[in-house]
Amino acid sequence: MNNNNSNNLELRVKSSTENLSLIREFVSSSALSFLIRKEVIDKLILAVDEAASNIIRHAYKNSPEGVIIITFICDDKECTIILTDYGTGFNPTQVKSPDMVSYLKEKKRGGLGIHLMKILMDEVDYLSVSGEYNKLVLKKKIA
Repeated sequence: MNNNNSNNLELRVKSSTENLSLIREFVSSSALSFLIRKEVIDKLILAVDEAASNIIRHAYKNSPEGVIIITFICDDKECTIILTDYGTGFNPTQVKSPDMVSYLKEKKRGGLGIHLMKILMDEVDYLSVSGEYNKLVLKKKIA
């Protein structure tokens, strides 16, 4: 874990599901260091866990050799968490919000990660530079 400046913490891990607990702990401890309320921390952890799981599953196709960089930036008003990967790009704007009634009726599993992130966070942005990197930016107001 690097501390680039007082408001910018960073964690680099391999793209293995075994590192999801380390990622959750990083988000939790980073948020606690900024004295963020527990209900907000829980939302941050859940959104980042979903995002990291998607990166492992989709960007890196479950290969444990990829790298995920989680950058945690916070000020008095807002927390920003940036997940950077170097895997296959993805356009989350093409993912439609699910029809939850039919989703539950059909007993579907998975596919709710982006929908969940949008509910939990105030802002979800995605940038993909083909062949170079992908950045998922999650923002949550804390004030």
